[in-house]
Amino acid sequence: MIITHQQDTIIAKITKADERYIYYTYLKDGKPINSMITMDLVKDFQKQDLGDLENSEKKGLKRKQYNAYKDTRVAIDLGFSNRIGKIDPSLSMSERDHIRGLLRGFHYGLDAQYFFSESYGIGLDINRFQSQNTSNLGFGQITEKNAITFIGPGFYSRSVSGNGNNAFLMGFNIGYLGANSSTMINSSPATITGGTFGTNIKVGYDIGMPDGYAFGFSLRLIGGVLNQITTRYNGQSNKIKLPEEDRENLSRIDLSVGIRF
Repeated sequence: MIITHQQDTIIAKITKADERYIYYTYLKDGKPINSMITMDLVKDFQKQDLGDLENSEKKGLKRKQYNAYKDTRVAIDLGFSNRIGKIDPSLSMSERDHIRGLLRGFHYGLDAQYFFSESYGIGLDINRFQSQNTSNLGFGQITEKNAITFIGPGFYSRSVSGNGNNAFLMGFNIGYLGANSSTMINSSPATITGGTFGTNIKVGYDIGMPDGYAFGFSLRLIGGVLNQITTRYNGQSNKIKLPEEDRENLSRIDLSVGIRF
């Protein structure tokens, strides 16, 4: 129960109270709704008086509504990706088509945050892009599998909807961006690996579901340029520093959907 300075009474289940806000759940048409009120509007509140609400509306509160105000958030994502690097126009048409097929793929990832206030938090983002293509080029058949992995800490902000169930989020991460290319050329294997500094900018929206989790979608831009690689072929390993015009652009755009906890 919450009593305001205007002598209004709110019968609700208090889920969290701090120096600035009281977060609570009330029932509307038998459905739990999450909301909040600032402490300067509250005259008094009592957590111990909420048992009657839970008992009388036990059926309505049985399904726990997702709370977008909570301190922690974990997201699992899956989606489509498109790398945005340019293709060398001096290559043959068949070579350009092969590379173009490698620029599109899918990704999956995990990110987690801890919000130290209602609007701001810190966290970690891990995601991996994969693509594959097989082509018949002038020197024979080539099968290439590419993978690009980003991992890094970041800063996040969120804006929670009025009912407390949905949230718009933004994040910025810096970290490691690693690339791995496994190639089979006429049955002869070769690999190319490298790593560089990467950035990750992400925006997304979480939609609360009635079972304590949320469905979400997001748009991500990952940036980074590879200026040194390690090649392995026929048992030999070589480190190569790429000239500026040959540096590999690892940047891509991700469109994701997933679940949040």
